Amino acid sequence: MPKRNGIYIASRASLPARAARWKHLRDVEGCHIISSWIDEAGEGETDDFGELWVRIEAEVKSAERVIVYAEPDDFPLKGAYVEAGIAISAGVPIFVVTPGVEIEPRSCRPIGSWISHPLVNVVPSIEAALEGAARRTPGPNSSSEWNSHISGSRADDSAKTTLLELQQRGLMCGLDITEAGRAVMNNVSGK
Repeated sequence: MPKRNGIYIASRASLPARAARWKHLRDVEGCHIISSWIDEAGEGETDDFGELWVRIEAEVKSAERVIVYAEPDDFPLKGAYVEAGIAISAGVPIFVVTPGVEIEPRSCRPIGSWISHPLVNVVPSIEAALEGAARRTPGPNSSSEWNSHISGSRADDSAKTTLLELQQRGLMCGLDITEAGRAVMNNVSGK
């Protein structure tokens, strides 16, 4: 099995607050978020959508887990479904977080019956989806909850620590999914 490392987050790219939230988790909270789309989620920031989707495919396949996040007004989803399909085909566990979304019992609408796949865990919160996941050393302004009043789409520059800086300082920790890691993930999902 290939070495898997990092967390891929699939959500609406057209909502600036979402990309800002995932950047905050990565840059301030220390989560090992590998979704590069969050750095080019603004209108006109992606030069080549073909290259973006090749990158997305590689990131999803290399992730230790994928988190699909959607709120009630996010439907219908588009790219997140493709990202979930890539994850399932690559054997990557998926955590689905849908706060405030009523999921129909049989059809699983509005998200879909794919959430019944054995690799998929529906969890109540981002915190539950992140439990046991890869972490980086958090920045100096870390807090336990995402601060919803971040100005613009960027976290405080003083709190940012780049991956390169972490690697140069020897603070980057690569985590494999081992049997113990799988046990943690199964405990999170209640299996």
